Amino acid sequence: MGAKACLYMAFKNFVVKKKTMLKLTAAYAMVIVVVLSLFGYRNSIEKQLNTITDTSASACYVETDAGLDLDDYSLITEIKSIRKFDPMIPIDQITLITGDGTEHPGINNFDYDYEMDMSPGTSRDLYSVPFKIDAYSPEGVVFSAQDQREFLEKNESTTLVPAGKAVPDENGIVMSDDMLERFGLRADAGLLGTQITLANHETGEIYVNGLTLTGIINSRIFYTEANRYSAHIIIPESQATEAYDPPEYRYYANDYSSTYKLAMEIGANKIRCRYNSFLEMYKIIENQRLIVNKVVSVILITLFLALSVSVMTVMYFYYRQHKKYRQMLRAIGMKNADVFACALIEQLLCLLSSAIVGTILSWILIRLINLQLSGMLYVTIVLEVQNLILLLLLTVVILMIFSAIVAAFGCYRLTREPISASLSQ
Repeated sequence: MGAKACLYMAFKNFVVKKKTMLKLTAAYAMVIVVVLSLFGYRNSIEKQLNTITDTSASACYVETDAGLDLDDYSLITEIKSIRKFDPMIPIDQITLITGDGTEHPGINNFDYDYEMDMSPGTSRDLYSVPFKIDAYSPEGVVFSAQDQREFLEKNESTTLVPAGKAVPDENGIVMSDDMLERFGLRADAGLLGTQITLANHETGEIYVNGLTLTGIINSRIFYTEANRYSAHIIIPESQATEAYDPPEYRYYANDYSSTYKLAMEIGANKIRCRYNSFLEMYKIIENQRLIVNKVVSVILITLFLALSVSVMTVMYFYYRQHKKYRQMLRAIGMKNADVFACALIEQLLCLLSSAIVGTILSWILIRLINLQLSGMLYVTIVLEVQNLILLLLLTVVILMIFSAIVAAFGCYRLTREPISASLSQ
């Protein structure tokens, strides 16, 4: 019997086996929905973690009012020590005086000031780049690695420090491009080395006296999560006066998990500390990930065994129902190899078509589940096409193995039984 004849006969038998198809499709769809939902939920957790670590990286620190002994905390990688000065006055009361005596009055153009959204009930004087000064300790950093990570994530094609350096010298000052432009100055490298004095032209008070401009920073750094309230003017701590607030200390670790551990260690030593709510959120989501990973492994093994048993059971009873038919084929002279080939092709068609239909059906069901979850629980299952394709390919391989096993077992049983005995049952 030729290959075309075997294929034709197998296809004809496959077309009429609707009940078997429905059983296999239902079993496969159920398993795929559960598996893809678990994978999708795990992907959703990973996406949330990546979003926090990339778009809120600058919030990854622990803040204290007192300095820590670094020998007691091995997780610390960077330190910021900041003394803040905020005279609470609009920038148009400030005059910038360069070394040659030229005065540049502040311009309050009421742009968004990185701190708050526009509100009709708030004075417009608050809606400009705020005139504040931060004094940094030379033992620490001005912008941490986490600050720079978030800055690069949000501003891929820009430079954090267009000119000079971000850390001021002993008698230096660093200003943002936005702040310089508020005084009518173009922020470029030509300004480096200029003597800067900042004074209140109404009261005569001097806030910065003759410091050398050593760096210009990109104002987009102040759109990062932890720097929205930072000053656009940076000086060394040695230039700070009694008017400045006591120092705040920010301690950084390598990542969110390490920073959370650091916060717990500091708290365990009865030291008051503060940290961003993103840190707790990250820890909660990370714990969910650990639980989901364990559950996914157990459920995948269970579902694989359940699917295997279901498919083998359905195909076995399918074989039992058609035993007389196959013995009849042998009785009219069909070779055992041809009977095996027909059985194998027929079962492959059943299993593969069920897998394809089940995959399409499961995809539709998961979309519907997503609509419910996103509307009720604000949870979205992240589906990846490559996961679906890999799962389908893996299933095809497994089903081909099952088909070969069932077909071989069935034909072996046929050859062990007399044709007359099977037809007489």
